Amino acid sequence: MFGNTLQLQDISRYNVIIPVNRCFDTVVDNDLISENTLHGKLLKLLYEQGRFTEQCLDEYIQDELYKRGCEFELLDTKKKSKGNLRRYKEGSIVELTVENVNYFLVGFSKFDSDLHASVSQKEYSDSMSAILEYIDKRSQVFLTYLPLIGGGHLSAYADEQVLLDFMLKLFQLNEEKINCNINIVLPEQARSRVSIL
Repeated sequence: MFGNTLQLQDISRYNVIIPVNRCFDTVVDNDLISENTLHGKLLKLLYEQGRFTEQCLDEYIQDELYKRGCEFELLDTKKKSKGNLRRYKEGSIVELTVENVNYFLVGFSKFDSDLHASVSQKEYSDSMSAILEYIDKRSQVFLTYLPLIGGGHLSAYADEQVLLDFMLKLFQLNEEKINCNINIVLPEQARSRVSIL
């Protein structure tokens, strides 16, 4: 389906997958997190609605990662000049519930020393597998919306159609792990570039 992942008009409870950087940063400053990414748009929305401050959300996320025992690598400022310095394993997930929406924040991309986000094909595949496992355990059979992950500026795959085909094939191969309906949401701008038939 085409649309805006953050403006879904579902009146019942549902889940939304949000890819974030693996340090789970919360500062939207167009350097660390761009306001044009789904990660940045969600955080801005939460801040504007007064649901969280940057610090409060950061503390919540770090606490949830700690409680789940998520593995991390401690970076120094030479590897990442600002933001959180704990880089979690790809596919680490934090659940954030706001009203009738369960957001599953998925640690997906990593930064280099210039704060350029990227993901390798292996990291991409591992993250997608972690999403399916998490959906199997925590979707509560609610409808789950999934953006075209990696369709932005990341380097695992360059073509949106290739990404969509990969995601669909992955779902077919892991059908036994899917206990809910999943809708892949593509941005309206992709309508002329991506075939969903």
